[in-house]
Amino acid sequence: MAQNLAELRALHSPAGWPLKPADLDAAPAREILIDTTGTLPLTVPKTLLIDVSDLVFYIGHHANLTGIQRVQASLILGLFRAASNTTIKCLSWDRVNARFLQLDTTFFLRLLRDITRPAQQRVVQFDLNAARNGILPAAQPFHRKPDGVGETMFLLLGAAWVNSDYFFEISKIKRQLSAKFICVIHDLIPIYARETCDQGTAEVFRIFLEQAYRLTDLFICVSENTRKDLERFADSEGIPVPDACVITHATEFRDEEDIVEFRSNVTSSRDSTLPEQFVLFVSTIEGRKNHRLAFTVWRRLLVTYGDKAPVLICVGRFGWRAEDFIRDVVATNHLSGKISIRSDVSDEELNELYNRCMFTIYPSFYEGWGLPISESLGKGKLCVCSNTSSMPEAGENYAIYIDPTDANAAYETIKGLIEDQPRLTDLNLRIRERFTGKSWAQAAQEYLDVLDELSLAPAKSPYVKIVPGREYFLRSVPKGFGSYLGDELFWSIRSAYSGTLSRAGASVAQFFDGQELRGKGAWKEPESWGTWLGAGGGTLEFVWPESERAFLLCAIAYRILPIFSSKEVIYTIGSKIRRLRALANGEADATHFLDCEVVPGYNSISITMELTTEDCTNAAKVDPREPMLGICSVMFIERKNLEARLDLYETLLQRRGIL
Repeated sequence: MAQNLAELRALHSPAGWPLKPADLDAAPAREILIDTTGTLPLTVPKTLLIDVSDLVFYIGHHANLTGIQRVQASLILGLFRAASNTTIKCLSWDRVNARFLQLDTTFFLRLLRDITRPAQQRVVQFDLNAARNGILPAAQPFHRKPDGVGETMFLLLGAAWVNSDYFFEISKIKRQLSAKFICVIHDLIPIYARETCDQGTAEVFRIFLEQAYRLTDLFICVSENTRKDLERFADSEGIPVPDACVITHATEFRDEEDIVEFRSNVTSSRDSTLPEQFVLFVSTIEGRKNHRLAFTVWRRLLVTYGDKAPVLICVGRFGWRAEDFIRDVVATNHLSGKISIRSDVSDEELNELYNRCMFTIYPSFYEGWGLPISESLGKGKLCVCSNTSSMPEAGENYAIYIDPTDANAAYETIKGLIEDQPRLTDLNLRIRERFTGKSWAQAAQEYLDVLDELSLAPAKSPYVKIVPGREYFLRSVPKGFGSYLGDELFWSIRSAYSGTLSRAGASVAQFFDGQELRGKGAWKEPESWGTWLGAGGGTLEFVWPESERAFLLCAIAYRILPIFSSKEVIYTIGSKIRRLRALANGEADATHFLDCEVVPGYNSISITMELTTEDCTNAAKVDPREPMLGICSVMFIERKNLEARLDLYETLLQRRGIL
């Protein structure tokens, strides 16, 4: 972020991404506030769009919020309380109709507060199946229309990397609303702790993150370690260091104002099933969280103390790679009752567990933050946690740190706390007296402050800058090579990363560039061969970065539904219209050549066909998406570059076996 007067003034210069003249004329005027103490113009965001899609999906599948979803809910409630000059809209992706919905604010906030209660005491009702598809009561289609006031920012709080074409939606929002995109990074576990998660997930996350670097105006990381991981990965991929800041989580799992404030007449009863002495381990039960170490320690404690050993209560759902721990627990009858597993615990129930436990443990191998550590300290309870990744940031100098790979040292540490009750009491008292907690309202205000600073910076361009001779692939990024070995692996990767219009090997960036050429219209999700354009047609949108207009040859590799093979494809570039007969079919590629005069800044190529209602009906019978034309790749070549043109023609002739 800019820190001095010169930088702030530079940020207000017209150095943002180019727009076509019509867009410039229609761009909403920004409200400029004057800082009377320093005469610096400050742009305050007036509309904050928050993508809560994965939170809604999670609510549809689970009775209680945990981890990142609980963070999102707490932060959203805090943002609505703290935002005095910003209009907040929560959006959810409608999986049925492939569109964003704007949630009803009153209902959504009421739902987030209600879900803190035990399930049997909740009053807000909704359709679980609909929620799994991103739909909540009273939600309405979100219309991407600028309101003419202030600035728009789009905030991704959770995980969107499961949506394979997510950044197409982001690019449309950035273009249509001149919006800035802010992405919260909770961790890089699929990158730097890949062995602890599903390999398919790791591959999808990697592709998501590589594309996020291109369109994200600001990354908000939940720890300094996560920020360093984000920069380390960018460096390893040859990507410029991204703009990133750190905002840590609160130390409470809910602010008091958000604990069922509309049901204050309901009181909770004390859980009589809790043991007299117990240690708490709050975490999804999965391999990365290191429950095996906890089991090993408690098995030794049982040998040492017998029935007097405290119970270990594990709070969390079963996750990935938990087989060894589950097998041990089952085989030992829950370690003779000394290990208790509780799932779907409400916030109120978790609050009681924190209050009544002796201390907590968190021996995870890798974290983006370590929420249970800071929550434990916020409740005045000592946490014995790992000394790796971000966990020392969460525990500060109040936690006791262990090597997550050293079970003997962990046993001695935990045994010492159990035996020395006065010391444990003093440590917990020290935390209660000295630890400075952080509320979600404070965290929310930090987010709003950062967004105010971001309003001073130009938005990152959502348009591709065309480079002559570069091939742009409208295919999905190749993945799934894990099943290949030896020569088969080499040739599979080589084939996937080979061009259609060029003999040169392709980079991942060329796939992202091609996907981001898609502009307005009925574009579908990229596939392994290319992208279908629906019967309504669409545009390719890009920027010519040079200061002078240029005359280019545009080659478009395409395929078409066989039922449309006799029809013409209509291309419009500026004021010129070209009608070219389709020669390809649904499985083989052909190429159209267009003469393009491009101007500095924004340019577009409109693609359509003259189709009747019957044509569209027939297309729908072949494919419910009503595809019209499929684009495989695009290449621009300067008309005056004879060598490049001949190379293109030679490549196409070779691919057809003519040369």
